Amino acid sequence: MLLAKSPFFNDRGEFLSAFVRHYGWLLLAALLPLSCSRPPEIPNVATDTLDPALATRLRECRSNLVAAPNSAEPWGRFAQVLNAAEFHSDAIACYQRAASMDPTSPRWPHLLGLLLLQDQPDLALIQMERAAALAGSTNDAPRLRLVQALVERARYPEAEREIQALLSQRPDHPAACLELGRIRLAQGRAEELATILVPCLTNVFTARPALLLLSQGRAREGKAEAAAELSRRAASMPKPFDWPDAFLMEVQSLRADRTGLADRANALLAQKRFSEADPIIARLLEQNPNDPEALLLAGRSSLLQRQCVEAESRFREHLDRQPQSLNGLIQLSLALLCQQRWQDASQILEKALTLKPDFAQAHANLGLAQSRLGHGEAALASYANAVRCQPGDTGSHAAMAEECLKLGRLDEARTHADAALRIDPAHAKAKAIDERLRQRR
Repeated sequence: MLLAKSPFFNDRGEFLSAFVRHYGWLLLAALLPLSCSRPPEIPNVATDTLDPALATRLRECRSNLVAAPNSAEPWGRFAQVLNAAEFHSDAIACYQRAASMDPTSPRWPHLLGLLLLQDQPDLALIQMERAAALAGSTNDAPRLRLVQALVERARYPEAEREIQALLSQRPDHPAACLELGRIRLAQGRAEELATILVPCLTNVFTARPALLLLSQGRAREGKAEAAAELSRRAASMPKPFDWPDAFLMEVQSLRADRTGLADRANALLAQKRFSEADPIIARLLEQNPNDPEALLLAGRSSLLQRQCVEAESRFREHLDRQPQSLNGLIQLSLALLCQQRWQDASQILEKALTLKPDFAQAHANLGLAQSRLGHGEAALASYANAVRCQPGDTGSHAAMAEECLKLGRLDEARTHADAALRIDPAHAKAKAIDERLRQRR
């Protein structure tokens, strides 16, 4: 009985997993110095393909580390520059060294956890828990990023504990309320969202995602018109920046030149000013032919210019360097759809949806590919998922109407055409389907 009451046991009496979950970061903090007892090897990376300013900064930080290898700060600062230059494995090793040498700083385990999150999530969460505990009330970013990582992995009880810690410091914390809303929606408690999300609706970082979340909640409650209106309001707002993270901004500031060029190219591509965007992209690739973001930009430019085969090649190069890139997978699927390679596009979209199951446009594109393959029922299921994720998506309602019409399910076709026209009375495809249905009466 005494053992059963121990905080180290979970409901199945599993001592080890519970102990590691509660105290894993303390174990790592104790063990890392032992693993680094021999003189550590300082990474020496090639800088000839980097942006000149970043290359200079990297060499300077390495020199500082060579001069003071027994201090945490030079290890951490060198790790940040390696991180900015996307030498991720070397950055991880240096962050680990900095975290072991200075167990009181939240900066190094936080940045280490963010880097580990994609490929080693269990180790990442241990580091992020450590950072959140060390940061306390002085910096909300480490705890918030931990919450987001837990929510994304459906570890809701742990996420709620961290959310309550944020709310105890600031009862109307918008980002914490947003994550609590995501949990309640996943738990089928959509009726609570209207109250939970109130602090989010007036905050520049959370207003748009809160409206989209509230839209999903209204749809779950069967309030289609309210859901559609909320979705339209969200769509009219600019995409927000991430919640401020001072530690991460230190890394991002180190690649300001590269990021500035990439942002400029993105803006020009959005305006289809290819003659101005392409030289910038070429410059980025000249500086670093393996730059994942530059490869993605090159692919986008080719795709927008309907050079679909070239776009596919660029996106595959990007994914060779970042296999779990959601944007890369989505862009590759568009290049495959452009080539009418429906089966290949379906496989890529399914992989993308394992990374982000609530991506409405990915569901809609998967529906299109399945429709072209003649898989009508599968197409309808994908379009239905798109509508569930984004209730105001007129295109998916119209696509469902068209698919039902092909299958001879006229009543369902009418329902979905009407839904599309209620949202957008001028929607061309929905109007055409409506006319065809009238002729078949």
